Amino acid sequence: MNKVMRNRLAGTLLLLFVFLCTSWAQTSGLRKMIDLSGTWSFALDPHDKGEQEKLWNMDFAETVTLPGTTDSNRKGIENKKALPIVKETGNSDMDQMTAIDPYVRYYWKNPWGRTEEKHAHIDDLMAAADFVDGDKSTMQRPRVLHKNMNYLDYHADNLEWVEESSSEYQEYMKKKREDIDKLTKELNWNNPNFKLPDNQ
Repeated sequence: MNKVMRNRLAGTLLLLFVFLCTSWAQTSGLRKMIDLSGTWSFALDPHDKGEQEKLWNMDFAETVTLPGTTDSNRKGIENKKALPIVKETGNSDMDQMTAIDPYVRYYWKNPWGRTEEKHAHIDDLMAAADFVDGDKSTMQRPRVLHKNMNYLDYHADNLEWVEESSSEYQEYMKKKREDIDKLTKELNWNNPNFKLPDNQ
């Protein structure tokens, strides 16, 4: 190896050494970690109003332990738990079962630590999750239409926004009422006291 080659090799090694030292200095600064383990004040923001209501200025009644998740700290709705769909209810006044507009029932721990039962209609949940097709921004009274006229079919490809006054929505609602009445009759097939209200 001649002198020129040795000088080039030494220069290359020197540059490589400087590069490695610089990289190490930069990454060692990024690797500083803050330990967040411990108990923290905590509040859920289910309606996404935390910034607007300045939640960070409030004293929270609940706490969570880190490391951990909302599930492990038993806060909010457990991710692994399926929400039951309620399609009928008992009517003790009439001694019968009654089909209803379906909703999901869940339990929520309020800021005072008490558990409350909450209901949410499935159409509203699908709309909030942006699973309803179409643009409702120009509509006066947008409503969710089930395109196949089956009010129990909540697949995203079956839902679209329509105007409440539209003939297709009015037809859907008429069929939905008929289907709810039909289900109510089926639920009470062996009830001798069963009868639908006079207007149905």
